[in-house]
Amino acid sequence: ARQPSSRRLGILMMAFALVDIVGTAGNSWYGEAIGFRFLATAAILITFLQPALLVHMVLTYPTGRVDDRTTRTALRIAWYVIGANAIASTSRSVRD
Repeated sequence: ARQPSSRRLGILMMAFALVDIVGTAGNSWYGEAIGFRFLATAAILITFLQPALLVHMVLTYPTGRVDDRTTRTALRIAWYVIGANAIASTSRSVRD
């Protein structure tokens, strides 16, 4: 059973909003009690997904599907670059 095309894009949009909410909560938890520090760190790391999700939504609009090789390659590059940036940013903040 295939999902309707509009549902795929809707799932990407919901993931984008959820990442934003989690990131905002993580920023408010930062510096709280020790139990929240792990959650705050996880939330901050999750916020690095937001640019990749935005690129994914833009490139797959309006169906939410990756239809051709060019789009698939562009998405792979975007996810790799954004992932490398996230790793580099977190390793710099750990050293500081």
